[in-house]
Amino acid sequence: MKEENKILFADLNSITDHASRAYIEINLMNKEKVTNTNIMDHNIEHHNIKEIKLEENHLKENKFKVKIKCHQMIKKMIPRIITILMELIIIFMAIRLLC
Repeated sequence: MKEENKILFADLNSITDHASRAYIEINLMNKEKVTNTNIMDHNIEHHNIKEIKLEENHLKENKFKVKIKCHQMIKKMIPRIITILMELIIIFMAIRLLC
């Protein structure tokens, strides 16, 4: 194994044996393919992480919008509720006066 590593890192121009040169070139190409595959995997993983973060931000944004809408609805409902309660109080007072 150590000899193979020495051969892999040797200068290709200094190797005259065609079989050894071809072996080294194939190993270098395979290592380059593995490196390129690892880079592609890393890029895909980075892209997936980026998509997940964008989705998280979108969900947080929607959650905030929903909170604002709920708050606005409550603000609109409170005067109506107060009006209804006041009318009920007036009705109960009128009933009490009649009795």
